[in-house]
Amino acid sequence: MEIRAERTNNTWRLTEPLVYAAQAASIEELLAYLERLAPATYISTSELRRRPARLRNTALLRPRLLDYPAASGLSYSLAGRRADGAGDQVYLQVVNSEGAYVVEAELLKLIPQSVNDWRDTALINLDWLALDRLAVTNNTKGFVLARAATNRLWRMIWPLDQARADNARIQDSLQKLQAMRIQRFVTDDPAADLEAYGLARPELELGLGHGTNPPVLLQFGRSATNAANQVYARRAGRAPS
Repeated sequence: MEIRAERTNNTWRLTEPLVYAAQAASIEELLAYLERLAPATYISTSELRRRPARLRNTALLRPRLLDYPAASGLSYSLAGRRADGAGDQVYLQVVNSEGAYVVEAELLKLIPQSVNDWRDTALINLDWLALDRLAVTNNTKGFVLARAATNRLWRMIWPLDQARADNARIQDSLQKLQAMRIQRFVTDDPAADLEAYGLARPELELGLGHGTNPPVLLQFGRSATNAANQVYARRAGRAPS
């Protein structure tokens, strides 16, 4: 499986095997480590030819863990095996170049073993959403709030019209929503059985919008198995988390 992340306008986003917001900090940490990486040993091409049997089964010949297109156009491919006689080192080779290197195995900790390792765990990022409308539905009950463009204060507009709202409580709730993190990605199947997660008829729905733009809809279902303090949730149009 190929895990690919691309940066556009200083924003990292996963593009393979799925399209999703990425953990920029984790990616930048890996790139920074590569920039300061100092090989412990260099193995020349002639040395590699003298011991092909010992390296044939490593990823030096079949790169599999990392493919990083650098600004120079080079790609770094990491061997999938510990260096001979050194449990804390691994082989590293620059694709289409001669020789190989032995580097610290610490690098392995920064490379994702699955796409979930680099997925952004924020349920929603409110920084990019110029939020001025909130809709909350709890089973058959609900209400809608709107924020004035002038004083930025929230007011209820349904079922009561222009009723005062508790702005401090609303802002506190939005801050907690921004800080909420996904504990586990359950499935990426768009055809998943939502009934199994209590999301076919969500216990709580939260619509976040701006102006006449289509709102972002968050849905919350039943408690996760063996974790009463966690619930299944999803953004409408995505698989459950």
